Amino acid sequence: MEEGARRPEEESRRERPEAASSLSPSSPSEARTGEQAAVSGVAGLGPRRATGLAGAGRRGEPNLASENRDRRGQAVVAEIVEGGPPRGWRAASRRESDPVDMTERRRERLAERRRVRKRRIVRASIAGAAVVILAWVVFFSPLLALRSGGVAVRGAGAAGVADGDVKAAVAEYVGTPLVRLNTGEVESKVRKSLPMVKRAKVTRNFPGGVTVAVTLRKPVACMVEKASCTAIDEDGVRLDVPKSQTSSLPKLKLADGDAPRATSIMGAVLGALDEGTRRQVASVQVTRAGQVAFTLSDGATVNWGGAEESAVKARVLKGLLSQKAKRYDVSAPHAPVTEN
Repeated sequence: MEEGARRPEEESRRERPEAASSLSPSSPSEARTGEQAAVSGVAGLGPRRATGLAGAGRRGEPNLASENRDRRGQAVVAEIVEGGPPRGWRAASRRESDPVDMTERRRERLAERRRVRKRRIVRASIAGAAVVILAWVVFFSPLLALRSGGVAVRGAGAAGVADGDVKAAVAEYVGTPLVRLNTGEVESKVRKSLPMVKRAKVTRNFPGGVTVAVTLRKPVACMVEKASCTAIDEDGVRLDVPKSQTSSLPKLKLADGDAPRATSIMGAVLGALDEGTRRQVASVQVTRAGQVAFTLSDGATVNWGGAEESAVKARVLKGLLSQKAKRYDVSAPHAPVTEN
């Protein structure tokens, strides 16, 4: 039996040199490559082959599974020697053996990054320049500044205030960019320069103009001071108006006391009257206590009382004037009294 077991082993040894000789390379370089691949292939068989061979030796019987693995290993060696490394090995070796291509790709990527960075810088520079130019045009350029002929006036032309007077008050702001123009300052300048202007409203008109809308003061009475009579409005502001206008205004007579306070009270009372009733007022008297009385153009008198509830008193008086009377008392507007 020992001889029978030895014969298959001797036959397998004789077959292995024949297979190796049939796979021998034709050149030294191929031989080296084949040897390296063969070593790798045989090493890849792992510990299983060694275990199988050892087990067969221990049992003293031929191991068919190990012989099959040997044949597969020889086939792998043949494939490596004849056809070269497998496809994955070829790709890896091609990548490793072609450093020029890798360097070129790296250069292309770096160049592309530089181009992208340069484009971003150029775009940011253009945007920044555009913002700077736009800011200069809006805030500093004369293109959007107030022009000398760009001032339009509304509401003037009466009470001694002409359009030219308003334009003259605004002239110092010509050349100021409209965005930087302080409209509140311009309005205050117009009011201070022209006492007849009660309110002023400035509106920008791009690209180079403004509109100045003014509300003029209206004289409601003529304050008697010794031998003169000065026109005042409902706020008690003295107005410079022609004598032709002051002659038709109701005369304000002040008792000894606080003249500014009396003027303010008178202005509140006359300001509450409608235009038709105000025209009938010939004179107004204000006492130290702030009591108001006035005389109508037909000689009738009106006891107004204090300045409180002036709006209600004005409506009541307007209704009472439809009745002819010598005296009207609206000091208690909810219980008015008339005397014939």
